[in-house]
Amino acid sequence: MEMKISPVERPTAQRVDIRVPGFWTKQQQAFFDVRVTNTETNLLCISEVNKQLERNEREKKRHYCERINIVDRGAFTPLVFSTWGMAGPECTCCMKSLVARIIERHTDLRYSQVMNRLRCKLSFCIQRWNIPCLGGCRASYSKARNSGFAAECRLTAH
Repeated sequence: MEMKISPVERPTAQRVDIRVPGFWTKQQQAFFDVRVTNTETNLLCISEVNKQLERNEREKKRHYCERINIVDRGAFTPLVFSTWGMAGPECTCCMKSLVARIIERHTDLRYSQVMNRLRCKLSFCIQRWNIPCLGGCRASYSKARNSGFAAECRLTAH
């Protein structure tokens, strides 16, 4: 008799990338897992790229969602990007929520400024991830300095 283990019973087998307390609702952990997918493999058109991003989101949810909901009692959101910086539908919703929270705290900023800056930073992060994949890493990784995001948004507005 073969014993099957459900994903819920394997909490150490799968780990998510990011955990944020109170992101979607108060008193609940939000879990995020990032995937950057290569959409150029089949030279897809935009609608096919969107379908591929949605397919990747469904795959991530299949791997993590049940365990996170039951074991960790949290909410799971897959953050799926293409190598060109396109975001999946759930990732777009997440970015809009993040920008709305930043605007609540910094009333002098406009929504478009913050969203533009967030997308720009994400695009550069994705490109930084792509370079070692394409050419290999030649130097040790150094952590980026921690700078104020709101201050950077103000600098780009002027």
